[in-house]
Amino acid sequence: MTSIMKPQPTLGWITVPTYPLFAPYKVMPDSGPRAFVGKTVRLMSMIIDTLILDNSPCWDASTRTLHFNGDFQRYARLTNVVNGGHSRSSVDQLLESYLLEPWPVYDGEIRVAENIEMHDLPLSQRWMRVSEDYMRLITDYTPHRISFDHLPQAGFALDLYVICCLYTPEGQRLHIPESTLWELLPQDSLRRTQSRYYEAAARQLNALGNGWEYRYERDHGFDAARTDTGIDAPGSVLRIA
Repeated sequence: MTSIMKPQPTLGWITVPTYPLFAPYKVMPDSGPRAFVGKTVRLMSMIIDTLILDNSPCWDASTRTLHFNGDFQRYARLTNVVNGGHSRSSVDQLLESYLLEPWPVYDGEIRVAENIEMHDLPLSQRWMRVSEDYMRLITDYTPHRISFDHLPQAGFALDLYVICCLYTPEGQRLHIPESTLWELLPQDSLRRTQSRYYEAAARQLNALGNGWEYRYERDHGFDAARTDTGIDAPGSVLRIA
């Protein structure tokens, strides 16, 4: 009898300060031309952290240079960061933002990149030199596992998934009070005050089968736990000071 091997999950890394919860889901009227916005900046943070922390061949640690070939292309296709003309335009704009726009941190602002190959070349022939400040956001903070295989399509649900990966203690569930959700998520959407969006996000996340169980109850908040832990396991409450 032939044994069929299940494919291994494609795992990655993310840290708290490198995931852009500050970025709105869509361009706002007062957004600058290179503002960090949308799903692409979220996925790129996950890809960049993963390539650096896994010491990918497309990452040169001695010069802090990330080449957008090899493993980067694999993750970019897997997450649909690169899947056609519009996505290429979004990546080009994001790379320019990494170089020119401030990235908020708890005590101020930094730049993501020191230098980027900005010539009109295919993305696979370009590179970015990561700033020392941004490197510290990756290496000085505890990295947390994420799975690239079962990511939700909506940026709203993606944020909830990553928050759970970042803040759920090992072997416990995470409870996020509704008021904390409002503080965590971008302020550009009515979704943060409408329970039906949280309910829809919980359903979408549960349908992914990504090893997590999610539940939302109005006036109670959002719960998440690893499926081998269970939603009713002892919990930790995430609050914003």
